[in-house]
Amino acid sequence: MNKKHVLGFLCLILSATYYSYAQQPIELTCEQKALTMLEREPYLSSYSKEFIEELLVYIEPCATEGDPASQYIAALLYWESEREQNMHKGFNLLQSASRGYDPALLKLAMTYLRELENYPFHKISYPKASNALRSMISPRNYKTDIANYVLGYLNMKHFPNALTPDYSKAKSYFESSNHPMAKHWLAIMYYFGYGVTQDKAKARQMLAENDIYNSEVLLTYLDTQNSDWLPMSAEELSILNEYGDNFNQTSQSFNGIYDGRFIEFDWSRDLGVKRDVPFTIDFDWNESSRDLTYELSIAEQTFSGQTKLSNGFISFNDSPLSFKLPRLYKDHKDKDSLEYNISQIFLRENILIGESIFIGQLQGSIADLNEPMPHSKMIFKKRTGTTALQNSTIANSELKNKLDQDFAIIHPNPIQDQFKITFNTNQFNNMTVSVYNFFGQKLIEQSKVDHRDNTQKTVTLNSSDLPSGTYIVQIKMDNKTYSKIVTKE
Repeated sequence: MNKKHVLGFLCLILSATYYSYAQQPIELTCEQKALTMLEREPYLSSYSKEFIEELLVYIEPCATEGDPASQYIAALLYWESEREQNMHKGFNLLQSASRGYDPALLKLAMTYLRELENYPFHKISYPKASNALRSMISPRNYKTDIANYVLGYLNMKHFPNALTPDYSKAKSYFESSNHPMAKHWLAIMYYFGYGVTQDKAKARQMLAENDIYNSEVLLTYLDTQNSDWLPMSAEELSILNEYGDNFNQTSQSFNGIYDGRFIEFDWSRDLGVKRDVPFTIDFDWNESSRDLTYELSIAEQTFSGQTKLSNGFISFNDSPLSFKLPRLYKDHKDKDSLEYNISQIFLRENILIGESIFIGQLQGSIADLNEPMPHSKMIFKKRTGTTALQNSTIANSELKNKLDQDFAIIHPNPIQDQFKITFNTNQFNNMTVSVYNFFGQKLIEQSKVDHRDNTQKTVTLNSSDLPSGTYIVQIKMDNKTYSKIVTKE
C-alpha cells in the first residue's frame, strides 16, 4: 500500500473538525466527508482490512442518516471487506444510494451484469441492469454515452434471461452514443449484416474513423473473419431446435465413444449459425468407483475429467468443461481465442433414420469476456461400425494441414450442383469419397476416380440433391481418413 496515499487520507479524514479565522471548531458535513473519501476511491482495493474497518467507522453514521454519497462509499468499503454479511450490507446500501446519487446508479447497473465474489446470493440480471441504464438516460441524464452503449450491446446480444434481441433498438442506442465502443459495435452490425442491410464498405469507413485500438485491429483482420452465417437446411434447424423425447439413458448405458458437432448460434438465437466444430467425446463408466469420466477432443485439443449424469443433465460440478476456440471477431492483436466454460448440458434424444441422436443445450460462459456464452448446442451420436465420423481425423493437425496445403482442393466451396476434389498426388489407391450431413447421415458416396494425368486425380460429385447446409466431405485412402467441411448455399 502506498504510504503517501494512506497518510494523506488519514490527515483528511481524521480531522473531523477544522478551525475558522475565529478559531471556532467546525465539524465536516456528511457530504464533505463523502467527497473527501471519494477522491481516494481508486485506491480502496490497496488498503488493509484493518484500515477499511476504520474508514467504515468514520462514514457509517452518515450512511445511516441516509446521505446517498456516504451510502455509496460505505457500500464500496463493505465489499472490500469480502465477508458475506458485509457484501449483503454493501449491496443494500448501493441500492439505496442509487435513488439519489448518480454514480451509485451506474455502479448498480454494472453490478447486475457480473457476479460478486463471496456473495453467492447475488444473481446477474440483465433486465434490472437495463432498467438502471435507462434511468441514467432519462430522467437522470447522467453518462448517457455509456448507458446507450451498454444498452445497445445488451439488445444486440441474446444472453440467457436477457432482453429479447432487438437489432433495431441496438442500432438506435449505438447511434445515440458517442462512446467509441458503441461506434465499434455499430460498424460490426453493418459489416456482418446484423439487423441492417449488410454494408462492408460503410463498416470499414466507420472503423477507420473510430480512433481506438479495437477498431484498428479489427479493420486489419476483417478479411480473415467469418462474415457469413453457416447455411443450414430447414431439416437440420428443425432437428436442432426440437428437443425430442425425454432422455432415459443411465451412466452405464451412456458409456461409449460419441462423434458430434458443437454448434454456436449467432445472437439471433435459432437463425444464424456462426460456428460448427466437430468433436469426439468418450464417456467411461467405472462400475467399482461409480464414476463417469469423459475425454473430449475438439479443435486439436483434448480434455478429460469427471462428470455426473442425472435426469437428462450432464453436470460438471467440480470444474467446468473448458476448451478454446478461435475468436470470430478478432479485435485484440494478442487475443486469438476465447475460452468456453460449460457447466451443464441439458440432453434430449431424437430418432433419425432409426438411430438415436442426442441434442444437448449448453449452459456456460466465455471466460475472456466475462459473459454467458451464445446460444449453443452439441449434437452427437454413439460411434458404431457405420458411424459417419468413425476414424475421422478432422481434429488431427498433421492430416488437416495436408488438406490445407493443397493435398486436396475442393472447388468450388461453397459447393454448387456439383463439385470437384483434386488430389496432387499419385501415391494413393482404393480411394472412396463420402459426403455426410452433420447428423452423421451418409448422403453421397463415390469410389470411382478419373485420372487426369500421372500425378493428379480428380473426383467429381453430383450434389444437386443436397439442400443448403453444412456437410463433411470424408476421403478414405489406404486405410487413412481425411475430412473437410464444405457448405452449400
